[in-house]
This record gives sequence, C-alpha cells and structure tokens, in this order.
Amino acid sequence: MTERYKLSRRKALAGLGTIGVAGAGAGLGTSALFSDEEEFENNQLTAGTLDMAVTAEVVAANEYWKNQEILGNPVTADGDVLQKFQLHDVKPGDWAIICFTVDSVADNPFYLTIHGDADEYKEKEGKTTEPEKDADSTWVDDGWEWVNATNAELGDKLLVSYWEQWDGTAPSEGTQSGGKTELGRMDNITNTESNAYPSASSYSEPGEDGVVNSGLGYTDAREFYFGNDQNPNTSEPDNDPLGNGIASGDGILVGGTSDPVQVGSTDPNEISRPRMGDPDNDSEAELTFYLLLELPSEVGNEIQGDGVKGNLRFSAEQVRNNDDPRSGGS
Repeated sequence: MTERYKLSRRKALAGLGTIGVAGAGAGLGTSALFSDEEEFENNQLTAGTLDMAVTAEVVAANEYWKNQEILGNPVTADGDVLQKFQLHDVKPGDWAIICFTVDSVADNPFYLTIHGDADEYKEKEGKTTEPEKDADSTWVDDGWEWVNATNAELGDKLLVSYWEQWDGTAPSEGTQSGGKTELGRMDNITNTESNAYPSASSYSEPGEDGVVNSGLGYTDAREFYFGNDQNPNTSEPDNDPLGNGIASGDGILVGGTSDPVQVGSTDPNEISRPRMGDPDNDSEAELTFYLLLELPSEVGNEIQGDGVKGNLRFSAEQVRNNDDPRSGGS
C-alpha cells in the first residue's frame, strides 16, 4: 500500500530553511585555511671595526743612553700621532734597539704596511765646531732641509737595520738584559749587500760604511728611507733588496706580496710565523720587530752638530674579502 505525504507550504519553507543552514555551514568550513604568523623585531646591521695599536719601547742601548733614562717607558699609538725618540748628543759608538709591537684591537685581522713619508725626512748641519770645519768643507747651516739639498752628513752615517728577533729582556718585562749581539734574523730590506732572506742569523759589528762583509751590510738612514742610492727621486730595480726604501709610494708590506702577515689572525700557523706571536695571550697574532740605530765608532768629525729626523707610519688593511693587500693605497 502506498503512503502519501502531503507537503504543506509551511513544511516546504521549513525544508528550504534547513538546506540554507547546511549551505551556510559548508561555506564556513571552506574559508578556514591553515595559517600562522611569526615576527622578528628590531632588525639591525652593524658595520665591523678595524683598529690597530702600535707600541714602541727602547729595550736596550749603550751605557750613555741608558743613563739618559731612554730605556723602557713603552708608548702606544692608537689614534693620535706620537712624537718620540728625540735623542740628543749622539756620538760615535752610540746605539739603541727599539722594539715595535703591532696589535689588532678589534676582531678584524689586517695586513700591515710600514711607510716613511719623504717630506717628513729632513737633515740639518746644526751647530758647527772647529773640528767639523776642518773635516767638512760644506758645513753651512741652512736649518732643516730636504735630503737633496742638505750639507749634513749624519743621515749618511747613522745606520738603521730591521731585525725579526731579539733574545734579551726588555725593561717592561723585568730586569733589562741583552744588547746588539742578541739580535737575529735581519730582514733583507735593510741589508745593502745581499738579497738573501733572512740576511743574517745574528748581529756583527759593521765598519763606518755599514758593511760587515760581502754578504752583510746595514743601511744608513737615507737608504732606509730612499733606497740604495739615497735619492727620493729615482726608482730602484725590482731585485734591489731596498727597493725605493720605506718612503716609496707603496711602503713595505710586511711578509711581502706573496705571503703577507695577518695581524690579529687566530690561525695557529699565522701566530707561529717569524715576527709573529701572541705575547698578550689573546689567541690573536701580533707582529713584533726591532730597529737598531747605531753610529759606528769609526765615524769622524764631519757629523758634529748634525741632525736627522723622520717618521714611521703604519697602515692596516682588512684581510677578509681582500685579494689585494695594497688595494687601499698608501
């Protein structure tokens, strides 16, 4: 038997309403896609720093200069230009060893170039004595002069040599000991007689001209600045150990272009290189070298009253992302 249902108007509307609600429910379900949000606030990029400090100390000298209280008292250049080592009453036989230590203050290893500015190097005749007049026919004093114009002779007699090692004890490290004979591994940039590196295993006493033997000779102040011919206006051949001296445009890149040293490096191989070490135990490489200034005993009266002055300038250039250690110029 077939049942019949009657569909009233009210029932029909109620049924449509139910479908409408179901449709609305389905619509709500399809709009709820998975989503999430995270945020990083106060984003910043800060440039790194490169900071170099250079400390100088007279670690040894002959007895007279010791008595002038020039030993010890290390001074550090870190931002300001320092004027130091004004030595007076220099006589034949006087000598002093100056230790330079270069450190990286910031955590940014750098290549190091040492310069001398040509226009900062000057000489003068100064007060002329009767013995000097007898020994020197060009004794007229015109004050501090450019090297090509000077009548003075001290810059041609004062020897300057660059050494990697010194086995003495500096005043700042305790009781001072050691002298010239404790110097070792002389760099070829200050050997006038050979291109060999290192040029000498230890110090030997030179003659008036700075020559020790056919393989070893020490530069004088003019050569140290301007090369073998002592002339700031000429260029030397590439195989000359002195090149143009430290006053050339490029200066002296420590370690050379093939393997320059990296001051501030944490690489143990860099720390253990010649010249390098870690004296302050901060696990970063520091450079240490020694300049010997000496006036040979054989020098005569022609230098009496003469003077010489100049500067050393140190420039640093970062190692990271740098294929050319001289890209920053001089």
